[in-house]
Amino acid sequence: MDHSDHSQFEIINELKAILSNCDELTSILPNLIECFVNEENAEVLTEVISLLLGPAVQALPLPDVDRTIFQPFLPLIKDYLSKTLSSIHELLKSQVSINHLVPEITRLLEVCVHILTDIESLLVYLVSLEQVSVADTFNVPKNIVEIVYHVFIHCQKSQEDYKEAFTAVRSELMSLFHKCHNVQLNLFILLNEKLKFKCTLEDEVQLLLDVLDILSSMGEVMADLDAKSLVEHWKGYVQLTLNYAVYLRSRLCVDRPINYLAININQQLSNIIFTSSDKKVALRSLKITTLELKVLIKLCENYKGYLVNCHRELLNCLVSLAMHASQEVAPGVAAQVLAGAAPLLTTLIPDPLFLKIYFEYADKLHLCSLDTQVGYCKLNNILLKKLIHLYSKDEEVKELWFKPSVPVVENVFKILHQCSRNGSLFEVQEDDIYQALLVHIAAFLVASCTEEMFPQLERLLVRQLLQPSLWPAMFSSDLLCLIARFGCSELCLQLASLLCALLSEWQAWDWQRPEWVYVSWSLSRLLRLLSPHHLQAFPSCLPSLPSLVTDITTFLTASVSVNTVVMFQSLMERFMVVKDIADLLPNSDSTLTEAVCEVWRHVSMPHFTHCL
Repeated sequence: MDHSDHSQFEIINELKAILSNCDELTSILPNLIECFVNEENAEVLTEVISLLLGPAVQALPLPDVDRTIFQPFLPLIKDYLSKTLSSIHELLKSQVSINHLVPEITRLLEVCVHILTDIESLLVYLVSLEQVSVADTFNVPKNIVEIVYHVFIHCQKSQEDYKEAFTAVRSELMSLFHKCHNVQLNLFILLNEKLKFKCTLEDEVQLLLDVLDILSSMGEVMADLDAKSLVEHWKGYVQLTLNYAVYLRSRLCVDRPINYLAININQQLSNIIFTSSDKKVALRSLKITTLELKVLIKLCENYKGYLVNCHRELLNCLVSLAMHASQEVAPGVAAQVLAGAAPLLTTLIPDPLFLKIYFEYADKLHLCSLDTQVGYCKLNNILLKKLIHLYSKDEEVKELWFKPSVPVVENVFKILHQCSRNGSLFEVQEDDIYQALLVHIAAFLVASCTEEMFPQLERLLVRQLLQPSLWPAMFSSDLLCLIARFGCSELCLQLASLLCALLSEWQAWDWQRPEWVYVSWSLSRLLRLLSPHHLQAFPSCLPSLPSLVTDITTFLTASVSVNTVVMFQSLMERFMVVKDIADLLPNSDSTLTEAVCEVWRHVSMPHFTHCL
């Protein structure tokens, strides 16, 4: 043993001798700082650390411990542990054979385990005290949480970094991980059950924010480690955020953990699908997904109104949950997945930023995969159910989702336009996506459409009939018929009259356009819903037949001129409209038939030939 070793051991012996004398103990502590700076003997340092975090802490009055021990020595202990882990990395990068490296790596890992054991003992002691304040332990939370974070990072990367040496030191690495996990558990007990942060004091609030930020990063690291440790970590993190949510909402950035959890849930769901044959892997992914979903819901619930940049990932997560819920995977997956999706969506519905992102998502739906399109459609159905339930209870939701027009219905038509560009969504799915959308939007309208909303809805449905895309037009036709069916025959007659008026305005060259087909087809469906009374009244909605006869008579007696052909074309257009609409009637009305025959007599071929 050289002189420096001798001097350091003398300090240790002196420290042991004066542990019962607080004044002498306080005076010798500054001399130990040099021990950390210059000492390379791990045995000496580990014994110093044990004395400092154990007997020395317990010998001094608690109000003096933070100033004399925690503040100067915890950062040094953290640095020493970090240097020890770095030394392991340096050894692994060296060209020395594995057989020669293993003993030294094992020794360094044992040093780390020894330090963590002392930290665990310190936390157990602090938790056992009847009263302990943040002021008395101000330097404990952040330093120890950073130590735990660095060790978990080392464990996370161990298989990649250690390579061939991993098997040789596997048991030591496992000891390191488990000891760090124990420190983590005791730290959460201290933070959640013992310490009470005074949120009127800025330094304590900032300390809490710093600790939560590191814990958030730690959760990302632990996803690749033990599932049980991950569960304990997120439980502790959520509890800490909930304890001080009232004070932290405007300051704590929960976007990062929320974004991470949302992305990781998507990845875990993919793991379940692609590894469903491996029950063990699928079950682990399911457990992690269920846990992270609960954490996500808790964070969104307690920081509602303070979410800023996480809505897009939350929506991606919800789409993925809705998409995977219908797939045949491990038993119970669908139930557990949907059990989390519903409350998460309920939490987000009152958020204006979520509404904005939700509607924007549909604009680019045609660029998404077929599975994503299906997921968005299914999520839309879940949303409609939620809105039906919330309509009569929540004025905020009503104001947001139902005004100033009918944005939810407009969004459904946006889905139909986007997803029918290649026609695949509504043609190849085993589940009838189209029917599900139709049923849910019809139920939504029946439950929530007011008299003030109906004119806007009517204009929207007619506008969708007057465009060339098949699926939106067919959906509009179906929806018109469902609304008429749930309404009354008078409403059905009004809608039929509206479509009849539209057909009357068409030009002859428009009759082969798809819009003409959509409107005439919709009219024929509405006529079949009319009561016998209104069916008899419908012919009065047709273009006036007497005026046609008068105009034809005028045409036949007029002299031949340039305008003759124009007059004839106009008459024929009007007559064909009447004829086509009459053909739509389920039971041809005798009066209408007689009137049409009378008109036809005036435009028979001999008269027409004579005129020309």
